[in-house]
Amino acid sequence: MDYEFLPLQKDTARGTFTCGHAMRWRPSDTLKLTLIVSEAALQRDFVDIPFSNMREYLKPGVRPQPHPGDSIREAVKKFKGGLAYFNAGEMGMLNCPLIVDGCLVTKPKPVKVLSQKKWEPLTGDFTFFLQYPDGRVEMRDLQLNHNRLLVGLPGGTYGFSAPYIFKNGRHVPLKNPPPGRPPGSQEVFFPAGGKTQSPISAMGLDKENRVVRLALVGDVAQPGNIERLPTEFDLIPYLQAFGVVDALYTGASGDVQYYDGPTQTLIVGPERPKRADGKWVLKEGQMQRGLTTIGVLRHF
Repeated sequence: MDYEFLPLQKDTARGTFTCGHAMRWRPSDTLKLTLIVSEAALQRDFVDIPFSNMREYLKPGVRPQPHPGDSIREAVKKFKGGLAYFNAGEMGMLNCPLIVDGCLVTKPKPVKVLSQKKWEPLTGDFTFFLQYPDGRVEMRDLQLNHNRLLVGLPGGTYGFSAPYIFKNGRHVPLKNPPPGRPPGSQEVFFPAGGKTQSPISAMGLDKENRVVRLALVGDVAQPGNIERLPTEFDLIPYLQAFGVVDALYTGASGDVQYYDGPTQTLIVGPERPKRADGKWVLKEGQMQRGLTTIGVLRHF
């Protein structure tokens, strides 16, 4: 079977529940990953994490502005024909660049990423998950200099950059940038330390060079049960169980969205603004976060 969609189970003293899903496939020239990239999100300055500004939620009569881009639900309707859809990369502020049809995609001047006081081009080594037109996949460090890619890639190559969460079969703890500085290629906005409970996702390669995409969302049957939300460390045993060698962190919280075409299973990590007491809450009918980058798995 070239593609599998597998429920992930978690055992507790009170019983077993489905806590998320794995997508696993064997890439080839007929089963490939492409990307849907939101131009609206690329053109937006990010001065605050778009779902966490409590002051905006507390103002009478003020509705929070939705994050640009499509949710997975919207993408499935607009971009038909995919076998699977999922978030690729974290939050969409595009601190880490993309490869679309062999070309580098970054925030254009003068549009800023989160915490930038002014537009700054990306420079340094960035880890990419890459899908080549001949069907090969790999995880590779590519060097950028002032928003320029220093190596050439063939047309038809797609990829996204994200920091490692698992490397050479071992956990790489997530870390955050210092306050007031946008993250570098190995830093994220997800609160580090392993105690933060939130949906979380990762994507990498196993020992047979199959792609494995894992998403933990809590209790699939009880999305409002915040006590069952996972932590960063909960993801590691599943990566190990699937024989993953290297994996990149691909987003948390409302970023974690996915759809399996054969079973028509849609899982959305909803936006959850915090109450004054710091607890996450679910609001019925609340908007789903749009994504800058959506990965689409297709038959060709």
